[in-house]
Amino acid sequence: MDLRALVDAYRREKASPALQSLPDNFYEDLSRYLEERKREMSERARELSPDLLREIRELEEERGMVKELVEKRLEKIMTRVIRSLKLGKEDETNLVGWEKEFYKDLLARCREIVDMYVPEVTLPRGSAIKMTHVHILKEIPQFVGMDLRKYGPYYPGQRVVLPEEVAKVLVSRKLAEVVE
Repeated sequence: MDLRALVDAYRREKASPALQSLPDNFYEDLSRYLEERKREMSERARELSPDLLREIRELEEERGMVKELVEKRLEKIMTRVIRSLKLGKEDETNLVGWEKEFYKDLLARCREIVDMYVPEVTLPRGSAIKMTHVHILKEIPQFVGMDLRKYGPYYPGQRVVLPEEVAKVLVSRKLAEVVE
């Protein structure tokens, strides 16, 4: 990692609405680079030369770029989580290091929140349809259930709430599994 690589990553991330590809070890290399620059500054602190002051300003600018880069990537990851919730498809493309775990954790928590507020479906005469939470295992095209309503399409990894009878059919065909 050097200044040129940092500036390149920063510019690409700012210029594109999509997450940009980074090396898997980007954050580790970046951390080592900044620590090395900081150590160099500390060793030369007694000089108080114009060159040292210029390098200190450059280091501060680099730190600002890193902060903006991380904030921009976090923003894009959060947008991707919302899109994944809507589409029912996970997408870890161009996520590196801690970003992958952050994405998975945030997506799981958002799914829990959405599931918490899914209303129970009731029939006009007041009797409730028993609903079941399932995790989709295989792609399922749109189909008509026994209640003559359309369901799907569904994709692997998606969590949905379905009438118990529909869920039983999908589970029996190994297309889904019940979520406890």
